[in-house]
Amino acid sequence: MKYIFPDYENSIYNLHYAILDYFGIKNRERGKIKLENKKNKLLFILVDSLGINLLNKLDLKLKYHEMTSVLPSSTPTALPSFFFGLRPSEHMIFIRTKTTKLSGTLLWFPYYYVYPTRSAPIVDITFVYNFDTIFTKLKKKELKSLSIIHNSLENTALTKILYKDSDIKYYLNWFDAVELILENKNYDFIIWYLMDIDDLSHQYSIDHPSILLALKYLFELIEYIKEKDVFDIIISADHGQTKVNKMRLLEELQNNPNVERIYGDRRAIMIDGELEEINKIFPEDDYFVFYKEEAFKLLGGRGNKKIMPDYLIVPKNGEEMRMRLGFDDKPESEFKSAHGGLTEDEQKIPLITF
Repeated sequence: MKYIFPDYENSIYNLHYAILDYFGIKNRERGKIKLENKKNKLLFILVDSLGINLLNKLDLKLKYHEMTSVLPSSTPTALPSFFFGLRPSEHMIFIRTKTTKLSGTLLWFPYYYVYPTRSAPIVDITFVYNFDTIFTKLKKKELKSLSIIHNSLENTALTKILYKDSDIKYYLNWFDAVELILENKNYDFIIWYLMDIDDLSHQYSIDHPSILLALKYLFELIEYIKEKDVFDIIISADHGQTKVNKMRLLEELQNNPNVERIYGDRRAIMIDGELEEINKIFPEDDYFVFYKEEAFKLLGGRGNKKIMPDYLIVPKNGEEMRMRLGFDDKPESEFKSAHGGLTEDEQKIPLITF
C-alpha cells in the first residue's frame, strides 16, 4: 500500500490562497497552485471524497493538477483548512471537537448538527471559531460570493461558521444547483459543495457502480455549465476514501490512567499522556506512531506547539478507531470506505480547471 504525506503548499488548504491570487488579492503565501483568470468570475465545484484514484476510474481523460488533502484527511478538518486558509495545526478542528489543550478541555463541535440541539448547548459557538473566511477576504475587496449547499446543511454549525460573509442558497438536487449557478451570474465567486459522493462511498464503498454513475452524471452537468461560458471553473475535493474492514474500540486507552484525553479522527487518533508501551499498543507493522514534533509537522507545522498531541496514530491498513461512547458500540466498521489517514486513496485529490 502506498502512503502520501500532506504537501501543504500543494493542498486543499493552499487552494484558498490560489483563489485569492486569482482575484489579485495579496496573501501570505502562494504555494504550488496557480489559477488562470480568463473571465474574472470563478466557480468552484467542491466534491466531497473525489479522490484521484476514484476520478481515474471514470476514464474521462481529464487533465488535472495533483494535490493532497490535509491530516486528518477528513471533512471536519479539510474544509476549515480551505475556508479559513489555516493549517490543521493552526485551527485544530477535528471530528466534532476542537482541542484547547492548554486548559485541559475539548470543546464539542456540533459540526453537522442543527444549531442549537440537545447535544449542543444553546450558546453562540462562533466566538470559538471566529476566523475570517475566504468570503470575508473577498468581501473586503468588494467581491461578492455565493455558496450553494444542500438544504440538509441549513442552520448547521458547518454553515454558520464556514460560510460567514457569503450569501447562501440551498438546493435539493444537482440540477436545482446548476440552475442556481446560472441564475446568479452577477457573483464574482460561487462555490458549490456536494456531499453525495462522500455519503455513497461510506455506505457502498468507493468502487460501487452507483458512485461512478453519479459522477458521470455530475460531469455531464458540469459540461452544461461550461457551454454557457460564464465562469472559469475549478473542481476539486477535500479528501478521497479508502476501503475499511474493521473497527477498533480504544477501551484500553480510555481506561488507562496515563491517558489524559483522546481526540482526532477515526483514522488519525490523537492522544495526550505518557504511554511507555505505545508501540505495543500500536505495532509498527500496522500503525504509524508520530510523536509531538512529528505530529506538529504533519498537522501543518504552524501554530502553538504546546497544544500538539503527544501521539498521533494513523493505521496503515483498513482500520477505523473510536472510543466507546456509553452505548453499545459494535466492533465492526459501520462504513465500507472511510478517510482521515495517509493512504494514497485518502490523500491524493485532483484540481481540474476549465
